Amino acid sequence: MTGNALNMLHINVNCSNLERALEFYRLIGFRESVMPDGTPVGEGGGNFGEVGLGPLFRLPDDCRGRFRMLRYGVEESGTVLDLIEWTHPREAAFKRTLSQPGFARMCLTVRSCQDMHDKLVAAGYAVYTEPRLIDMGVGRFYVFCCEDPDGTIMEFMEVLSF
Repeated sequence: MTGNALNMLHINVNCSNLERALEFYRLIGFRESVMPDGTPVGEGGGNFGEVGLGPLFRLPDDCRGRFRMLRYGVEESGTVLDLIEWTHPREAAFKRTLSQPGFARMCLTVRSCQDMHDKLVAAGYAVYTEPRLIDMGVGRFYVFCCEDPDGTIMEFMEVLSF
């Protein structure tokens, strides 16, 4: 551990339609975090302004949205995906590329890139390429990318050696 750093808690991805985004993220292996009573975390929406998040996020005091907290893979203590559909304010999406500054992509490890690729194609999602073998000198990987329904770029990696 260095200094005050502990670990990464969550990553936020905004979406234009929560149900459509949940469909995609469930397909690729995310599952909803649930409360002790089994209710998905975020069900019922969120008036983020009421709890004081507006100023923290440089959003209006009455900001609101619908959200779900999702986990990927087998670890219960891993990083959480905070999926939010903002209902107020609501802004138009913009198209990102992998060479722009800022958050570029999220990489998820999978057992089989080909299986994930085939599952995404069968569900109608556009992938950038077939899985490709990449040798980085420090490891060999199969890798491919696609976008979620709102253009967030997802990278899938099957680690062969590291």
